This record gives sequence, C-alpha cells and structure tokens, in this order.
Amino acid sequence: MIRPIFALFIRSLREDNRAKFTPIARATLVLVILFFIAMNQRDFARRPAPGLQVFFLVMVINLFGLVIGGITAFCSAITEEKEDDTLGLLRMTNLSPVAILLGKGTSRLVSGMLLLISQVPFSLLCVTLGGVSAAHILKGYEVLLSTLFLLCNLGLLMSVISRKTGVAVALTVFTGTVLYVGAPMAYVASYEFRSGQPTGPMHDAITYLIANNPMYQLATLVYGSPGGGFPAYQSPLLFHGIAGTVCFLLAWALFGRFCSGTAESAPRKKKATAGAKLLRIPRPGTRAMVWKDFWFLTGGRRGLIARFIGYSVLVFGMLSLVLYNSNYVDSEDVGEMIMSFAGMGLGVELVLSSARIFGLERKWLTLSSLITMPISLGRIARHKVLGMLGSLIPGLCFVAMGAAIAPDSVRELIYHIAENQRNQATLFLYMGTHLLAVPLLTCWLSLKMRRGTVAAALSIGVLWNVIFGVLADEVFRSSQEGWFMFGTFLLVVVSLLLARGIARTLPLAAAAD
Repeated sequence: MIRPIFALFIRSLREDNRAKFTPIARATLVLVILFFIAMNQRDFARRPAPGLQVFFLVMVINLFGLVIGGITAFCSAITEEKEDDTLGLLRMTNLSPVAILLGKGTSRLVSGMLLLISQVPFSLLCVTLGGVSAAHILKGYEVLLSTLFLLCNLGLLMSVISRKTGVAVALTVFTGTVLYVGAPMAYVASYEFRSGQPTGPMHDAITYLIANNPMYQLATLVYGSPGGGFPAYQSPLLFHGIAGTVCFLLAWALFGRFCSGTAESAPRKKKATAGAKLLRIPRPGTRAMVWKDFWFLTGGRRGLIARFIGYSVLVFGMLSLVLYNSNYVDSEDVGEMIMSFAGMGLGVELVLSSARIFGLERKWLTLSSLITMPISLGRIARHKVLGMLGSLIPGLCFVAMGAAIAPDSVRELIYHIAENQRNQATLFLYMGTHLLAVPLLTCWLSLKMRRGTVAAALSIGVLWNVIFGVLADEVFRSSQEGWFMFGTFLLVVVSLLLARGIARTLPLAAAAD
C-alpha cells in the first residue's frame, strides 16, 4: 500500500539527483560561499563582524533563488502535464492523487532542501570570521527551509487548480505578495499604525504576518529587531509548516475536481462577437514564422491587452500607494517611478521571452521540424526574435510615457552621462550589456534544461554581479571605471560565445527531441 504511493516520488527524486544541473548547482553555491569567505578573510580585522556580513549576503542570495525557483519550478508541477495532455495517462495508472502530488511536487521540494542543506557545513565557516554564531546560521537555514516548504506547496496548489502554467505563476505571485508584501504596506499605509497606538485584531494579524516574513526574519536574526512596535524574531516553523500543510491538503482535496476533465476534441462553435472579431487571428503573410511566434507564443492582441493591463495595475497601484502616504508628489517623481517599474517589467518580459523562443519549440516537439526548414539558422533566429519583440511593446509604451512626464529627469540623466563619462557612462554601458547577455544565456539554457531556465539564468546573473561587485571593491578600489569597462568587455565576449553556442546546440537539441 505504501510503496505505490511513493513510486513516482522515488523515481522523480532519482531523476532530479542524477541530472547534470543538480551537482553543478550545489557546487556553484558552495564555491560562492567559499569565495565570499576568502574575500573577507584578508581584511577581517579592519571590518566589524565580517562573518555576519557574509552570512547575511548568502542568506539573501538563497532567498532570491528560492523565490525565483518557487515561481518557475513548483508552479509547473501539474500544469505541465495538463498542457502536454499527459495527466489523463497518469490517472489511468494505479497512482492515486496523493501519489501524483508527491511525485510531481514534493520530489522538487526535497531536491530544493538538499540544495540548501549542502551549504550548511560551508556556511559554518563564517563563524571563524567573527560576528555570527553557529546557532544564528542554523536559524537562518531554518527560515529558508520553512519558506521553501510553503512556496512549494503553494505553487503545487495553484498548479492543481490552474489550466496553464502562466495562470499558476500569476496566482502564486499574487498570494505571495499579499502574504509577504501586503502586510508591511498595510502597516505603513494604515493611519491606525502611523498614529502610534495600534490596537485590535487587524494589528495582531498584520504584525504576525510581518514577523513571519522571511526577509524580515533574516534581518532581525542578523541585526536585531528595529523597534517601533515591530515584533522580534520568532521561529518560522509554525506559520510556514501549517500554511504549507494546508496548501498540500487543499491540493489533494481539489485534485479530483480540477484534474479529472479533459478538453473536448471538437469544441462547440461560438457566435462571433465584435470583440472576438477584433481578436481573431489573421492569415499568415510572407513571414509565417514571425506571425506564428507573435500570435501563438506571445498571445497576439490578447497578450498585448493583458500586458497593458498588468503594467497599468503595477504602475498605478504603486503610484496610488505613494500618493496616499504623501501630501505632494512632483510630476518628475511620478515619471521616474513609471520608468523604473516599466523598466523592471521590460527586463522580466525580455528574460521570459528568451526562454520561450526555443523552449516552447522543444516542449511542443516542433524543434526538429523547425531545423529542417530550407532556411538558415540565422534567419530562423531573426524571425523568431522579431515575433517575440511584440511582447515588449506595452513596456516600451510605459517607459515612453514616463519619459514624457519627466523630461527634465531624462535630460539630467543624459547630461550626467555626457559630462561624467568615466563614471556614469561606464556603469550604464556595463548594465546595458546585460540586456544582451542575460537573454542569450536564458535562450541557451532553454536548449539544455527542461525546466527552471529562468530561475537558473537570473541566479547566474545575480551571482555574476555580486562576485563582480566584490572583486571591484576588493581588487580595483582605485579604478572602478576601468573595472566596469573590463566587465563590459567580458559580457560582450560571453554574449558572442553564447550566440555561437546556441547555433551549435540547436541541431543537437532537435536531434535529441
């Protein structure tokens, strides 16, 4: 009775641990920890509590990886089977719903826990630098493990009730934002809290959510409670354990309701309305590949409308919060905020589009057909990039709107870059090359990995900048501009190597599929 329940779980766990990416990820995180310790060991006598600084930096990087990994890996546990129409085959076997949930979701949880636990012995070396004890380090990993448990089961629940991975990701992000970001924002925005005399059940609920925020827990663990009515550090096991268990039980209870039906092979025809005619997919023109990627990979007009709505909610929601807490906001500040949030959205959209360019072709098993077309690989890549660029139109429109609202800020930025070429220009050039390197890295990883491409690419990008910043501060203190120029040169070389790697990997990936 017990063995069939864990059959899929054991098989998935073996596959995850035998994959090439798993030992590489563990070794990379361990090497990063040792790198931070080595860089701080040289001048530990001149810094207050260097071990504490290294420990907090490692915790923040791990927490960032957990959030990105939880969004990309856990939310696709069941939806990938729905999208591939293979969930019905799993239901036809002798596997029960709990066996499928354990095999598809909990196996990824165990793999993530092993990735964190493998860092503990090396993180304990921070004790030798001073400023942190072994108990603090173990409590920090307690926060990360408990947060991972909740994120995994929350993503599993959203994956059960959603039909597509994108919907599951959106629901998980919304729920996580309400739990971890909504409570601090309510604390700041509420007049009851700003008056200095918070009382009532609402205050208790908000302070309890703040106390269980993983970032707040790590900050209070390292630097102590900030005071002012904020709670002190408390163990996260109770909140995250109960919430994660409830999410798993809900996924189990709702599995039969949301994972039993199949799509009709011949859907009923609906009467075309004016809106449906507007969103109707037109016939392909001379560039059929561009047409296919725009309408089927980015969503076409529906995708553009959805992105405009998403950017509007993000930008005007944050503006409403700022206006609520401020008596007066200058138009330049509003324009800068719009450009900042739209720019962040553009970066995320660029990475996601890069992962879909060839990743969806592999998922749909059409990459081999794409390669056999009588056109060159360069032309295929250009047409697919043109088809994906349509998804960037909403973000570019909001950036342009922010620039129109705050023209003085744009002119000031251009003036600083022109007048201080050795400082601002090199930094902007270095950051601008990320717009080339990170999408190419994401596209290359999509040909190497089946899932977790975005998480891996963003994690590598963050580690690159952290290590680069440490080296710039430690080795080239008197020549920051030259170091940024050297970093720009390295990113350009890496981008060229990745482009060549994509061209060489495409035929191999097509043959493997």
